[in-house]
Amino acid sequence: MCDRVAKWFRYLIPVAVLAVAVLPVAAQNYSDAVFLIDPQGGISGLVVQESQEMPGVFIVIGNPGLADPGQVGNPTALLEPNSSSISDIFGVVLDPTGAPLLAFGSDPDDGSDAVFPDPPTIFMDEPPDGLVDMTMYLDPGLQAQGFLLIFISE
Repeated sequence: MCDRVAKWFRYLIPVAVLAVAVLPVAAQNYSDAVFLIDPQGGISGLVVQESQEMPGVFIVIGNPGLADPGQVGNPTALLEPNSSSISDIFGVVLDPTGAPLLAFGSDPDDGSDAVFPDPPTIFMDEPPDGLVDMTMYLDPGLQAQGFLLIFISE
């Protein structure tokens, strides 16, 4: 129980920082973001501009060693509020050499759904704050070390 409480406190502090940090980003036509939080609270991330969201395109995070190969074929779809339209999909894909990489797709402004190579197996409503814990897609060794992965959906 104590470990779970400690993890939630460690999770909430960086998420609060991210939530505040995203405010100026949102004002600059940015759409979605993925942040890796290390055990010491260090944050690195990828922020996507709305202009980068194109129909039929998904984004691969090309950092080998981050993704859990056991999560290939198990992506999560975020649904638009009060709709069955897919806003975002994230999960793990294989690169041409067979290495697992984190990836996500976001819905473009033309109204089409987000795309991903594998059909989603997990569906959830997009949360009002847009913050989604993607840690299950991290390599199990990184999870054991205390790394977190947070997706922010606009």
